Amino acid sequence: MKMRKIQRNISAVVACGAMIYLATGISGSLHKHPAYADEPVTECEATVTEEDYNWYHKDAYLLAKIAMAEAEGEDTVGKALVIRTVLNRVESDKFPNDVEGVLYQKAGAGWQFAPMEIGGRWYTTEPDEDCWEALYMVQTGWDESLGALYFEQAGSTGWHNDNLEFLFQHGGHCFYKEK
Repeated sequence: MKMRKIQRNISAVVACGAMIYLATGISGSLHKHPAYADEPVTECEATVTEEDYNWYHKDAYLLAKIAMAEAEGEDTVGKALVIRTVLNRVESDKFPNDVEGVLYQKAGAGWQFAPMEIGGRWYTTEPDEDCWEALYMVQTGWDESLGALYFEQAGSTGWHNDNLEFLFQHGGHCFYKEK
């Protein structure tokens, strides 16, 4: 139910997401990293504020942005798999129940998603047209994630391999779910 509501509302903005991005000149995240919460708004951020977008616009933007930050060099399906993994977490009882909560969830001393680290790719990249296409695919029902809740760079070893069930590899990422 929760996921259908998110998807239904994302559908209202996803088709025109790239046009909104280009027309408004957004530069930087619509949501500041928690570590920067007390910093003043910059001149650039003052032209387009979080108040200019409703909650669902923000979800669409955050999903497209994490696709770019995590999978810029991947094909559209690779980007869609990153988006779908985030949404699988939203649907899971083991993670926060909203997109923003999943993206900003801590993992020990760091973050669940590497680009979210202070100074990471989250802060230096914006979604491109391919990210919006990946989001549109997911919004219109595409899901080949097999329920993936985790991914890592292919060839990595460690926690994922030791603690999770390997599902598949696509491009430069391996996808996992809980055992």
